[in-house]
Amino acid sequence: MTRGLLDDVDMQRIKAKLPDVIPLRVKTQVMHPDLMCAGFDVGSDIPLAAICLQDASGVLCAANVALHEYHAHSIYYRERKDPPQEMVAISMETFFLDDLAFRLYAAAEHLANAIVFMLELTDADLAQFRESRVSQQSIVGHYLAAKLPGNDLTKAATRLAKCKDWMHAMGYRGRLVHDQPPPVAGLGITYRRRSRWTRGGGAAKLTVQLNTGDEPEFAVEEIYGFLEGAFRQLLISTDECVRYFESMLNAVGITLTVDKPGMHLRFEST
Repeated sequence: MTRGLLDDVDMQRIKAKLPDVIPLRVKTQVMHPDLMCAGFDVGSDIPLAAICLQDASGVLCAANVALHEYHAHSIYYRERKDPPQEMVAISMETFFLDDLAFRLYAAAEHLANAIVFMLELTDADLAQFRESRVSQQSIVGHYLAAKLPGNDLTKAATRLAKCKDWMHAMGYRGRLVHDQPPPVAGLGITYRRRSRWTRGGGAAKLTVQLNTGDEPEFAVEEIYGFLEGAFRQLLISTDECVRYFESMLNAVGITLTVDKPGMHLRFEST
């Protein structure tokens, strides 16, 4: 374990800062694709959207764990350790924020695949939108914008794509995977991947300054800010897609409800 235990007061502080993913998780867990087959033509892939939505909500639950541990490590190393260990705090906070970035990307990919199944899109439908794109969320998003501009799924996807925090979050995640991770303040001397030679003292004179490093790009609080905002917007957009799928089920006479207490599923088909 990378931190010590926290008391109930600290745990409640953390809980108050987290998005509530449980209602979305419950909604998707009662979506049984085998039962849904009764409402659609034989061979229809629409029920498979339920599986993708379950996958998305599951990853969002894991993302919440990462965010929880970001706060927990922050409290432990900044407030509970004596003396405080700020560098360790920043190192562990960055670790869990990076994990959050990866999970947000994965959840959005599952959501994009859910839309593919809901709309029964084929490879041919998406072919022209695959050029220079790898991410399924980008491919599906461009398809929706071009072909179904007024659809509620398009609106949900567009709100996510245009969210500034989401754009920052996906840019950050892309750099973690494809480039040098952005230097974070508080982790000691850091170096960017650039020429170490600088020109000075005359046009022909090049020098290297030893052991000075480069300026960090982010404070850990900045990374937290846009990732947390991106998380909340993805949660909203996912819930909107879940509600769209529920309306599709209702249209073919399928109603899924959860009876409390006990979380019993009631499946109704007309």
